[in-house]
Amino acid sequence: MKVMALRIAAYLLILQFVIVAALDFVGKSGPDYIHLLIALGLLITSSNALFSPRRRGWMAVAAYAVLILARPFLGLAAALADPSTSMAMKLGVIVAWLVIESPVIAALILVFKPANFAAFATPAPSTVAAQKP
Repeated sequence: MKVMALRIAAYLLILQFVIVAALDFVGKSGPDYIHLLIALGLLITSSNALFSPRRRGWMAVAAYAVLILARPFLGLAAALADPSTSMAMKLGVIVAWLVIESPVIAALILVFKPANFAAFATPAPSTVAAQKP
């Protein structure tokens, strides 16, 4: 079950990247290619860590989430601090942000559940030696 939950988390991160990249290309100012390339590199690393859990693989997942969530969150904080924006607009922006970012939030919940997080630990040396034929 642990491995299946981690694979679902990997698929959610891939979905999140596709959504963010599509929104970047549709935006007025055009995409930030450097940010997308860094995010793609972290996505590949974190997906690899989720498909074959290894020690400290969760760090790649956390780094990807921070990179993907930081810029929109800072923009959202600036929009919410503006007193000229109506409360309805602020609530609409929060709901839209949560809908767009929900796959990465769900992936983080799946990865950091204690049962799934234990998959990132390295096996004890005695069990590794016992498994070798």
